[in-house]
Amino acid sequence: MKKGFIALMAVWAILFLSVTAEAGTISIKNNTGVEIVELFLSDSGTGDWEEDVLGNNTLSHGETLNINVDGAYNKFDLRITNGEDAALDFFGLDGRARSITLNSDATANYQ
Repeated sequence: MKKGFIALMAVWAILFLSVTAEAGTISIKNNTGVEIVELFLSDSGTGDWEEDVLGNNTLSHGETLNINVDGAYNKFDLRITNGEDAALDFFGLDGRARSITLNSDATANYQ
């Protein structure tokens, strides 16, 4: 019984450390040529954009936004809008990246 408990605690500790090791900040740089009014982030393949991480703020061309992440994303998608019903989607971004530049042609550079 004691060995089983110790093994269970060891597995839990490994899982906890692997998740918290991925936690951190992703820097998103706007290199799209337009002001971003909305920025949605979601786990790849969920089909739900979740909430706008900018809130009442905007992200001008050339500016960088730091987003705190909990390490849950292996791959994630971003949707940005300029406030005029024009959306640009970025799919399958690497959740391990810490710096991403969004380009106007829907590509992203990892730095």
